[in-house]
Amino acid sequence: MRTAFLAALILVCLPAGQQTSVWAQDRPVKAKKRKSRLQLLKQMQVDLDMAAAHAKTDAKGRKKLDKCHEVLIDAIAQQQRYKSVNAGKVNHCLEDVDKLDEAGVFDASDREKLRQDMEAVGESVGKTRWLHLPKPL
Repeated sequence: MRTAFLAALILVCLPAGQQTSVWAQDRPVKAKKRKSRLQLLKQMQVDLDMAAAHAKTDAKGRKKLDKCHEVLIDAIAQQQRYKSVNAGKVNHCLEDVDKLDEAGVFDASDREKLRQDMEAVGESVGKTRWLHLPKPL
């Protein structure tokens, strides 16, 4: 009874903007919900399709982009049906996109989206990816 009285007294004495902060301190903060692997794969496919339309690459690079597009479509279908993906194919696709990114075939706006997507998909697939460091001269 005494705590209820004190809580009511605090609510009356505090300004309107600070009243909610008293109660929010007692509650644990929820962790941010992670996106599902399916959503990440779909987002990667959309961003890759947008970037591929503006990519400045030769026939070999275009073939790699098309192959990666097919791998992502297959991975989405596998995730929907079996709740798992072929991690080796997805990682190989991510490596190809990473190599094309290093070669500078994507625009700056597309490059940032693809890097974020590749990082998120790489983490969700479960296999770690090697970082490509610049080669010494």
